[in-house]
Amino acid sequence: MVLTNIGNPSAIKVGNEKAHGGDVVTDVCLFQNGLTTYPDTFRWPYGLHCEEAKNLLSMLLDFSMRS
Repeated sequence: MVLTNIGNPSAIKVGNEKAHGGDVVTDVCLFQNGLTTYPDTFRWPYGLHCEEAKNLLSMLLDFSMRS
């Protein structure tokens, strides 16, 4: 089998939606655990890099814990 859609932004977006509904928290966990390693699979659907999303989620969690 030849995988021709690796790195294709449209295929990444469709696969992301089908896999887990485009949930950014799930994708951050996948990256943190090495289950996804191609950086653009994160950047294309969300418009930011995984580390940026991880930092934003951490700030949101800290803020919600203080409220």
